[in-house]
Amino acid sequence: MGTETTDHGTITDAALDELRSRLGKELRHLRRSAVVTDEWIERYAFAIGDQHPLWTDRTYAELSPHRSLLAPPTMVYVLSGWDIGTGLPGVHGMFVRSHLEWSRPIREGDRLLSVGRLYEVTERPSRFAGRSVLQGTETVFSDAEGAAVCRARNWNLRTERGEARRRGTVARKEKHTYTAEDRARIERDVFRETIRGDLPRRWADTHVGEVLPAVVKGPLTVTDMVGYMRGGFGGIAHGFFMYTHGLGTAFRRRHPSAVMWTSLGIADSPEAVHWDDELARAAGVPAAYDLGPQRIAWMATVVTNWMGDTAFLRSLDSHLKKFVIMADTVWCRGVVTGKQRDGERGLVTVGLEAMNQLGELVAVAEAVVELPE
Repeated sequence: MGTETTDHGTITDAALDELRSRLGKELRHLRRSAVVTDEWIERYAFAIGDQHPLWTDRTYAELSPHRSLLAPPTMVYVLSGWDIGTGLPGVHGMFVRSHLEWSRPIREGDRLLSVGRLYEVTERPSRFAGRSVLQGTETVFSDAEGAAVCRARNWNLRTERGEARRRGTVARKEKHTYTAEDRARIERDVFRETIRGDLPRRWADTHVGEVLPAVVKGPLTVTDMVGYMRGGFGGIAHGFFMYTHGLGTAFRRRHPSAVMWTSLGIADSPEAVHWDDELARAAGVPAAYDLGPQRIAWMATVVTNWMGDTAFLRSLDSHLKKFVIMADTVWCRGVVTGKQRDGERGLVTVGLEAMNQLGELVAVAEAVVELPE
């Protein structure tokens, strides 16, 4: 590795005190006013591979009860700035949890103002690297009338870059190899994805133990990652460190800690860990890996496919358990775990899990859906 790679950020008591001094204060990079256009909705839906016509087929959407295009609920991830680690310069951030609560669907034409604050700073024990810190933000999205549309709480685990490598805890993981039979099985599962759409799903007809049709993603490729970053996640929210050429040079000069160095002595974006194995291992990860909001969007698709157009996704609480590295395939599944009432409204709780091709649990989530009677 180049000599620059030895200068990794560390978590010191002074740095933690400075970070905690920001608790409750608004974070400038999370404030944004964004208009939800049909173009941005389509780009995001394609970036996560969500084929629901309510997002992209205007004729279908205008004939629905909503009378307009809607956005996939997880589009809130890209309608604000993104916080992968305020403070602690040079200390890597890994997205580990998200709790989203919606007050209403997101519609084409909405102008949403996001305001975010540092919500939590908690030091955590770590056998994986040196010191680590769980860092949370809370972002509220409001419409033009000032009414809240979504409240998002997101957590990153901050770990010292390079420490895991020095300790020898980063294993070089071989990417999965697929046979023709493996590929055929995955394709069959992919094409079994079903969208309920305009057939209403009623609360009275739903039962605990009901299994939701699966959503299958993969095998994960660099094309998938670039498509997600430019077509959805980074494309809307100004790139998330994906600055090119002179723009990138100027950014790195202003923010020298927001850089990862290759063995060729070249500076690259910290987001390159999602397609570059060398930089992923430098950050303490076995190989290039997916983004957390990307995987959460896959699990949300399981719910929106199943619930039908007349239902409403109230909340989604997601925990990321294990890295999804390049060439992994992920099966996202759900099951109804509870039914309850909130006044006159019927609610259903859905438990979700995502498993890779080795049978390893890579994420879990719980969704709450409001269904018509």
